[in-house]
Amino acid sequence: MDSSKRVDDRERSVRLNILLVMTLWASCFSFFLGPLLQDYWQSHHYPFAELVGHLYAVPFILALPAGMLADRLQLRPAQMISLGLSLELIGSLLLLGDSRYGHSGMALAAVTFIIGGQVVLRPHAAVLLGLLYPRNDRRLETAFTAFYLSVNLGSLVGPLVGGAMFRQYGWNGAIMTLVGSAALALYGFSVSQAAFSRLSFPLRGVHADASTSRRKFTLVVLLLGATLLCFWVAFYTLSDKFRIFFTLPPSSAGTQPNLQSDNLFIQGLSSESVTPLFVAFMAPMLLAAMRFSIKANKSQRMVAKVAGGLLICALALVTTSAIAMVGRQVYGYYIALSAAELLVVPTVMALTSSISNQQTLFSLMSGNYLVAGIGILLADSGIFSSGGTLWALAAMSAVTAILWLSRRKSWESLLPKPS
Repeated sequence: MDSSKRVDDRERSVRLNILLVMTLWASCFSFFLGPLLQDYWQSHHYPFAELVGHLYAVPFILALPAGMLADRLQLRPAQMISLGLSLELIGSLLLLGDSRYGHSGMALAAVTFIIGGQVVLRPHAAVLLGLLYPRNDRRLETAFTAFYLSVNLGSLVGPLVGGAMFRQYGWNGAIMTLVGSAALALYGFSVSQAAFSRLSFPLRGVHADASTSRRKFTLVVLLLGATLLCFWVAFYTLSDKFRIFFTLPPSSAGTQPNLQSDNLFIQGLSSESVTPLFVAFMAPMLLAAMRFSIKANKSQRMVAKVAGGLLICALALVTTSAIAMVGRQVYGYYIALSAAELLVVPTVMALTSSISNQQTLFSLMSGNYLVAGIGILLADSGIFSSGGTLWALAAMSAVTAILWLSRRKSWESLLPKPS
């Protein structure tokens, strides 16, 4: 039995590492795509420039319909990941062709393929990661934290390398960064796909615990959605306030610094992910603590983590509204924001995977991406920029945290007992 468990753990680790490497390269592509497309469109004077500036929201908005379709058709996530990466590679090659021939039709076709690839890829990668573990496995949250670390590392490396290639070789060099990232992600995942074709996924039947009701399941799904909405609105609202200390434009005003700056810190702050450098330093420490907790057979208290992250956001919103930030205080806020991010986002993804059954695997995970997109758009709209609305957002975050803590045992009854 011990020998069989060791073999199972080793094969699961191999699959996890394949997914993490693919995620790293795919994130290099995704996070460099936004600044590149916006500047490329403006420099070539192509039509629909304003629309292209908001294309980042399309994969988030279309994630839920795509997830519902995947659930209905019972699609295999590994095959959909390959399809998504292939579409991104085709789109980036078309964009490379456009940089040579300069035809707006080719550029529009390139964008269509790329956005289609991102719609397919994002939720399927997270679903496949969750399927590597039984939904009562303690390592599920650790895996999603490592996944989130890979995303943030990619958001650092992609714009940094792409910006350097742009400054050295112009648009051809920048677009070749996209092509190379997509090609490496697709090749690495494709040659390893056999590892997933042999995979016998843990069963994901409907939870049969007598204490679980359809109403309670619906409530926890709504609470997960409210958690992500409060967090992402707070995250991007606060990050826009912090940008003024580094003379950066708000996240809704474009991302020109990504192509012009060779400063790693500024690269991160001006990217869509905002805090990748902080996450890159803090996530390994969190992963080490989580692995120690697993070995010591201690509960990781996912509900408490989510509530704690929301309370950090609420406190940051209140203090930025009531106290003027000066000097290096902003670094403390970034550290707090990154801590909240690591407590909330991977944990909510792990919880979503844990409560999903065979009929809702893609829909629930895709719903997380949709809520994230709505949160980004609300923050970019400036609705929560004034003092009063910041206090209201802080109150909503605190109330959501209290709902998690006050009904903790009720929510945890939805989850299988940890193993």
